[in-house]
Amino acid sequence: MKKITIKISLLFSVSCLVVIGQARAADFWDVFASEVTTVGVNSTIDVKVNSSNVTATFTDSNSNGIFEPGETLSGSVVIRNRKDAVAVTSPADLTRAGLSTWANANFYAILDEIFPQGLSEITGATDDSMLAGATVSKNIFAKIVPSRKQASDVKETSQDAMAMLEYIDLEVDNEQGGAVSMVFGYSRENDSGLVFSATLPYRYTTMKDDLESESQFLGLDFSVKNPLKEWANRSWDLGLSIFGSAYLLETQTVDKSGNLKYGAAVFTSIKHDIGFGLLSYGMDYRVAKAYLPSGLNSDNEFMRLAVEYINDKLETTQTLSYGFNLGLPFQGGDSVINLQVLRSSFLSDDVPDGQENSTVVNVSGAYYPTDTFEVNFGVNYTFELDDVERLGIMLGVIQKF
Repeated sequence: MKKITIKISLLFSVSCLVVIGQARAADFWDVFASEVTTVGVNSTIDVKVNSSNVTATFTDSNSNGIFEPGETLSGSVVIRNRKDAVAVTSPADLTRAGLSTWANANFYAILDEIFPQGLSEITGATDDSMLAGATVSKNIFAKIVPSRKQASDVKETSQDAMAMLEYIDLEVDNEQGGAVSMVFGYSRENDSGLVFSATLPYRYTTMKDDLESESQFLGLDFSVKNPLKEWANRSWDLGLSIFGSAYLLETQTVDKSGNLKYGAAVFTSIKHDIGFGLLSYGMDYRVAKAYLPSGLNSDNEFMRLAVEYINDKLETTQTLSYGFNLGLPFQGGDSVINLQVLRSSFLSDDVPDGQENSTVVNVSGAYYPTDTFEVNFGVNYTFELDDVERLGIMLGVIQKF
């Protein structure tokens, strides 16, 4: 008995918020037919989608794994919900055209079972969390100023520009991948201590999966931080930020898909001089809203309905991040070692088990060849995310002027 397995397409996952785009997939069947297994003249799909499951078998007269006109389902399309209970069942013996008509007519029932509590990203598996990661640590963690800088005359108004390059080794659901990210930033402190800053992160990611997916992420964050109170060896700051981002995904099966996101955050931090180093700690609470641009609609009726459905169901994503940074000077204060721990909790009802929290541990070094120039290098690793492994290597520079 001949057995053929053809992996075709699956990009109907909440991991991108958008899985429907200007698609190469033609209809309902193509959207869910991520893996077709053919045994003789029977071809079957059995695919997991956001903890739900879609199964179907059709009579494959050509044994080629393609559901062609004239061929019919051997039974029904069965959709099981997260509790593994049968939730939606199609009529039996449908042709592909008949299946498409049924799917469009029962569209909301199908997606309500796949996304029973609305939609949110599978945290940690996407690039959308990059904006928070690039800005939260900057907002709530303080750095040691080199000793010779402290001894010199410090201007009441200071500015700095930063650039960072990072390579990230990824493994998501046993699929290997890699990413290159860049972060550019600018900040200015006036004579009252008020700090204005802007951060621009960009990331390009490739995954060695069946879809050969490539994604790009671009974000922009504006923040302001105000000193609230100072003691002899401590200070307390409070700040606000607004942000936006764009995410674009391309695969073998979906030409272009993506989302736009915008939101705001409030953060607070405390800086504490502990004698042998500088300890800073704080928290950041942000609320974000994502949506699909109307340009992602396609001529496919099921996909057009999916875009409308996702925009209607998308709820705000809330993220609470908290952690600390310990800076330890050495070499006379001209170099610093930083240990940073940042934990994020993703507050959404439909985040899958094992994806609700992530902790990033970062060890980095900073060298100050001059009073105004800083070189940073370090490594970071992400914990707590099930089926996600992420290791990053970073090199950055900061110029003060």
